[in-house]
Amino acid sequence: MFCAVAIVAAAADASKLPDRPSLVAALKAADRAWNTRNWKALWALYGPRFRSTCTYGDWLRNIKAERELLGRISGELLRVRLVGAKAYVDLTSTAESGDSARFANDLYVWINGHWYDELDSQTPCS
Repeated sequence: MFCAVAIVAAAADASKLPDRPSLVAALKAADRAWNTRNWKALWALYGPRFRSTCTYGDWLRNIKAERELLGRISGELLRVRLVGAKAYVDLTSTAESGDSARFANDLYVWINGHWYDELDSQTPCS
């Protein structure tokens, strides 16, 4: 019985293919988590390579300091380039203060039916 359930679950996950709408949903979830200070939800959106190089404690200290500095944010998606299980995202993030930053080629990875923000020059630990 367990094997049959595992096979069905694996087949269901395999049917989920990387797509733009699910990436946009992940980006919106990140903005929502940031704006509501839901740090555990935001941490869960980072990929395994990122989490293996950055402890939750270090990340939390840095992200809280950034949040105090910037306040709430809103993002504008400029471009998405899907390459297999990777997405390279260009976006502009605007802070409550009116300051904005442009990010180019921010790497996201597709793992088990979900997009994760991954370690790259746009997403460092510090």
